[in-house]
Amino acid sequence: MAPKRTVPRAEGGKSTLLRYASPRRGKVATTEGETADGSGEEEAWSPSTHLMPPPPPRRPSAKEASTSLFEVQETGERNQFEDDVFYLLSGAHAAKPAVRRSSLVQLTALCATKKAGRMMRATGTLEKVMDCAFENGWNDEVMALQAAALLFVLAQDPANVPKLSSNEAMTCLFELFMQPAAGPQAKLLSDRNSRTVLEQTQKMFRVGGTLENTLHQHGLVEEVRISAPLLAVHVLESCTHAPESESALIVVEQFKASFCQRDGLEALVVLVDQLVQNLVAAKEGGEHPLQVLECLMVSLQVLENITFSNEQGIRMLLSLEFDSSTSMGSLRRVPCVQACLVWLRYLSTSIKEECKLSVLALKSILALLVNLTNGSEEGCRQVARFDGLETIGSTLMRLLESSAPSEEVSDTTNMALCLLINLVEKDEENRKTIARLTLHGEPLVRRLCRLVGPTGPPPTEYESEDEVTEEMLQKNEKDGMRAMAQTYAALLLSFLVLGSAEVRQDVDIHLEGGLSSLPSLLHRLHQFHSSTHSMTAENMTTITDLIRTLQGQELS
Repeated sequence: MAPKRTVPRAEGGKSTLLRYASPRRGKVATTEGETADGSGEEEAWSPSTHLMPPPPPRRPSAKEASTSLFEVQETGERNQFEDDVFYLLSGAHAAKPAVRRSSLVQLTALCATKKAGRMMRATGTLEKVMDCAFENGWNDEVMALQAAALLFVLAQDPANVPKLSSNEAMTCLFELFMQPAAGPQAKLLSDRNSRTVLEQTQKMFRVGGTLENTLHQHGLVEEVRISAPLLAVHVLESCTHAPESESALIVVEQFKASFCQRDGLEALVVLVDQLVQNLVAAKEGGEHPLQVLECLMVSLQVLENITFSNEQGIRMLLSLEFDSSTSMGSLRRVPCVQACLVWLRYLSTSIKEECKLSVLALKSILALLVNLTNGSEEGCRQVARFDGLETIGSTLMRLLESSAPSEEVSDTTNMALCLLINLVEKDEENRKTIARLTLHGEPLVRRLCRLVGPTGPPPTEYESEDEVTEEMLQKNEKDGMRAMAQTYAALLLSFLVLGSAEVRQDVDIHLEGGLSSLPSLLHRLHQFHSSTHSMTAENMTTITDLIRTLQGQELS
């Protein structure tokens, strides 16, 4: 029989053992005279009825110690971040407007840190932060700005794009970019708290601020006053910009589809039309508001992104009609393509070469029209019906008259040439119309011949051991821009000479080297797009057939 366990006594008859919890429910190990069930009868000692003394502590290895230290630090940072987020979220729902505004500013700064995206996903606070922005998006101008800034920060992480395609996010974005702050001069708030919060938000986007890197990444210039509509369209641009990875591309295409299904295209077109009206009014008053120009440029970039290789977006814009007052000065319903040509006409006549935003806005509207006419007979037909051929040709002539073309002007010139190429590629009537155009006192065909000029060598490719200076790189870049404009002009001329003996004779006379110089330029264009994979197989075949035709194999 197993010996019974006795409780040792100290002097005075009291037990030296403390009470402790037994592993058996309802039993408690006690002092002398009591068993675990309180019956007063002692139990036989066994490991199953009483706790064993703990083993001596084992000294952790160096690897375990370092891993444990890292985990403790990571857990501490995560808990601290979560506490900060919930603290600021509670402030964002406070009764006092001043507390709400200040909390949103601090929440935006917190979410703009490098670890914020990972921390929000790890702690499950991302949706709560987004809901906070959605709920505060349209209370007043200051709260709208804070909500837009918060969404702008969240949109910088591609992993958040699916969350921004929800119904709540779309509704909030629509409300934000239709705020009255998109006007030429936003109304300045008078109360002290509002001015302080606005100034704090502006500082985040300035040099040295939390969002300084986004200033140059998104084209924001320091002179532009940050507003809710401006940040909202920047959010849309981030969500629709073509990514590099295939997985991210799927997410972007889903966002585009969601945006189109919720009538986002019409809302954005209406915004662009209002911004152009604001620019016209500002120009008449002698102003040149950068904020409106920046918002217009980004809005056009969003339309360009959505219609790039997106049949749904192209069809919707080609069939879209909306109430506009930019075409005839009075409110009337016009097709979207007609409105685009009105915007193009205004931007091309008021362009300022020294203003980068002005040139980029012009490039974006040309790129949008390129998307609408790329392989689309309906798009080409609408452009021609609304006198678009002359408008585009006149825009090209103004760009070519630039005394000191910058990189932006050169890119915009190439975009105008690409648009004309789309319009004449499969439409004989458009070829005849463009071939007859005389703009700025000179036939367009002869101006294109001058643009092609002598077929010089392509840009130099330097060997790895050669010393390459900054001047050499700049010269090579300028040569590359000129070569690209040459090849696009040659491609446009090649389409114009098909089926027209008169144009063919005119080109043969005014083009240096005659018609025989066109195939070599087209071959260079074919090689460039083959190496960069930037042209479809159908278009590559078209260029190959055009080269054979110009070489006399099929040309009669």
